Amino acid sequence: MRFEFNIQHSTFKILFLILLLSVILGCSKNDETPSGPPQNFTILSEDLGTRTLTISESPYLVTDTIKVLPGETVTIEPGVEIRFNGLYWLKVEGNLQAEGTTTAPITFTSNSSNPTFGDWRNIIFSNPDVQVQSRMAYCIVAYGAMYDTTMPYYAYRGAIAVVNGASPIIDHCVIYKNGYNGIYVAENSTPHITHNVIIQNDDNGILCFDSAPVIEYNDSWNNHSRDWVGTPEFVGLDSIVNVNLDSCDVFYNISLNPQFVTEGEFVLHSCSPCINAGDADSPDDPDGTTADMGVFYYPIDASNVRKATSGTLSLSNSPFRVTCDAFVPTGSSLTIEAGVVIRFEGQYEFAVYGTLLVNGSPGDHVVITTDQINPQRGYWTYLRFMPGSQESQITYCDIDHGKAVTLDSTGVIFNHVVFREMEEYGLYVHGQDAHATVQDCQFWGAGLACISLDSVESSEAEISRSIITGAEGRGISLNYYCSPVISNCVIYGNGTSGIECIYQSDATIVNNTIFGNGYYGVYCQWNSSPVLMNNIITHNQKYGIMCQYSSVPPISYNDVWNNYLMTPDSTGNNYFDCQPGAGDLSGDPGFVDQGGYDFHLGGASPCINQGNPDPAYNDVDGSRNDMGAYGGPEGNW
Repeated sequence: MRFEFNIQHSTFKILFLILLLSVILGCSKNDETPSGPPQNFTILSEDLGTRTLTISESPYLVTDTIKVLPGETVTIEPGVEIRFNGLYWLKVEGNLQAEGTTTAPITFTSNSSNPTFGDWRNIIFSNPDVQVQSRMAYCIVAYGAMYDTTMPYYAYRGAIAVVNGASPIIDHCVIYKNGYNGIYVAENSTPHITHNVIIQNDDNGILCFDSAPVIEYNDSWNNHSRDWVGTPEFVGLDSIVNVNLDSCDVFYNISLNPQFVTEGEFVLHSCSPCINAGDADSPDDPDGTTADMGVFYYPIDASNVRKATSGTLSLSNSPFRVTCDAFVPTGSSLTIEAGVVIRFEGQYEFAVYGTLLVNGSPGDHVVITTDQINPQRGYWTYLRFMPGSQESQITYCDIDHGKAVTLDSTGVIFNHVVFREMEEYGLYVHGQDAHATVQDCQFWGAGLACISLDSVESSEAEISRSIITGAEGRGISLNYYCSPVISNCVIYGNGTSGIECIYQSDATIVNNTIFGNGYYGVYCQWNSSPVLMNNIITHNQKYGIMCQYSSVPPISYNDVWNNYLMTPDSTGNNYFDCQPGAGDLSGDPGFVDQGGYDFHLGGASPCINQGNPDPAYNDVDGSRNDMGAYGGPEGNW
């Protein structure tokens, strides 16, 4: 009896262990495989007659290959999610109306907890009836199109396959990371494919055979093989630019990174080339701007500055945020009202192809700056005036912490502009037709130079009544044939030269005070012979006037004193390879407050009434010219 009980007891323990082991093994399911349908799914496993897939019954789970039957219409409400629980497809032999919205898109995707290319098959449109036009709008199609070269699957080799003469509309969709082609069109089909973003599919973006689709205003990018294959003539062939100045084909299709904020979420970053790149004749986005490509539109508010910008930046909408590269288009103008603040939010630039008018006032400057409390130089990049831009003007404006303001073969007037802590240049002017006018401006800190003119042959270039200080390099740099007029400026405390003239730069440098620069007051090199007259050049660390390599500047009526501070002062250290000219002197100019950088002349200054006696150079009061920045007809600043 005891023996029988022990046998029965041992048998029970063995059966219990087997049962426990089977439970454990059954729970070790691979997470890569589709999970079973939870109770809150609505199952789709049979062919569909006329019905509506509602948001209240979403999400739906497809557990078998299904069809929309001929003569039937299936409508899918915005926000519905359809998951495929294996290698199944949805074939439309009738009519499918899947119209999401930009706030509630329809999603076709994998049911895997870790989805990847080809988890399910595809959506197939095969109804040839031209009276029945299916539509997919604001849909996301992801992780489908299993790569399969066997029939019949090879005949439908796209996440969306359009065959048998079908003609659906595919609009404002994102087709992403599918295992074959994003969209496949064959068998004399004529779909209208527009405003879609087709990216990172494992073969081609769009593949067409023997069909005539309309393909316009799409972005197909970074698909594994190619973005456009077999498409109608000129599709995918960049030949023009669109409203964003991005290269595109004649149907306004682009092949550019759509720049989503987060991978896989399809929300556009402000710099996305898809924003406003849609058809201007199609319905606008909810913010009233031109349609974007893709599912989620980018909302542009009145204070957001990006891409094409024209009209007026008004004080009522200030401060403005520059959230991407921006530009004034050719033939357009932008006016900025007094008191407006513009804050760059990153490494962006602003380019002017048309006209920029900055209308600050003495008590209400326009400010162009960053969104940071303690920014570094170069936090934003450039304010560029491009070749062909019209006569722009910046008045009473503070510009700080960018890389540079640049002019390329165009003209701009700068009046009462403060350039502060710029990384490369305060102002960089380039090109034979450039003619910058700089009046009553201030330059406080830059990298290479406060002002640099490069290959500027125009005699219209003028720099006057300005403070130029704090550059790590030159105060003013003139390279290659530059001949501006530089007058009534205070140029002090720059890292190398106050003014550098090289490569046949023959400027007219009259009535300036050039003080305390790290190397030379004026440096002339490589056949540069600027006119130097009525200037005070003092306390520069090396020579006052340095001339090299066939540079023979005409020098007259200057006070060149106490330069080359590395050694005891002597007349020989004020000039290198050039000589004092008529009316030159060498004595303490007697500034009002040299330590406080007030370079007005004291009453006992030897520079008073010692400039050029020609009446054309007389001071404002009619007396003979005083040397330095505050003498001459423009010296009352």
